[in-house]
Amino acid sequence: MTDDRPKLLLLDAHALIHRSFHAIPPLNAPDGRPVNAAFGFVSTLLTVVDTFDPKYVAVAFDEPGPTFRDNVFADYKATRTPTVEELKVQFPIVRELVAALNIPLFFQAGYEADDLIGTLATQAEAADTDTIIVSGDHDLYQLITDHVKVYNVSRGLKAAELLDEAVFREHYGFAPNLLPDYKALRGDTSDNIPGVAGIGPKTAKQLIADLGGLDGILAACEPGSTAVINAKAKEKICTHKEMAILSKQLATIVTTSPITLNLKDCVVRHYDAAKATALFETLGFKSLLKRLPKSMPSAAEQGSLF
Repeated sequence: MTDDRPKLLLLDAHALIHRSFHAIPPLNAPDGRPVNAAFGFVSTLLTVVDTFDPKYVAVAFDEPGPTFRDNVFADYKATRTPTVEELKVQFPIVRELVAALNIPLFFQAGYEADDLIGTLATQAEAADTDTIIVSGDHDLYQLITDHVKVYNVSRGLKAAELLDEAVFREHYGFAPNLLPDYKALRGDTSDNIPGVAGIGPKTAKQLIADLGGLDGILAACEPGSTAVINAKAKEKICTHKEMAILSKQLATIVTTSPITLNLKDCVVRHYDAAKATALFETLGFKSLLKRLPKSMPSAAEQGSLF
């Protein structure tokens, strides 16, 4: 990632809304609607745009309903608790706020926001544009490349961490693109991805360091293999080979979902300031009003307003 390439800021709406809901005390709009998650999302949006000064910005949203992962594994994310009503009613509010700020919002039935972010980041890289993904979801780390970074805000903006490949390797000990292979072995309780029973994080990291990705590890199960692997780990992996393959499929972010990135639509540009101000006032976001532009620029001005 270099300063001479334009930057695209991609926000993971679902993750940011959830984080804000649990981090910010209950807050109601004048009409009584809960808005703490919406408030936190917009505050985060304004902060990261100011921090990174991107040329482009877009937001990815999860669309309700099953995805292709549910079709291949019925218990995918089955352990998650249902979304409470106080949070559920705030998703439309966030969409309204994003629209008021004239920021493109991407969603697609059958895919998760992660897949849309992966697709947009891939298309941006092909267009010689660097991407910073803003999320608290560690799954997105697998998208890190020379031109894609992840700004992890899971512990709040004050403790946010910008991860590139070097930082990821320091944390995990292997390349970002091997994160699905790690989860194929270790599993992921948050998404109910099973992995291989009995394989912990230390063993999974060591296997990847020694044998590379899942294909190299599974090759140890083939007759005549000379791969050096712990006998107990080998027995577990070979016994649960199909589950490991399935787990990698579930953990892998799709980068070819049926959406198209039009960077011209994502330029951080002028918007209807009066409309945005009215919406902020309706929601009771008085403390955020001063962070909006004081007035709308002329049509000839296309630069950042934040």
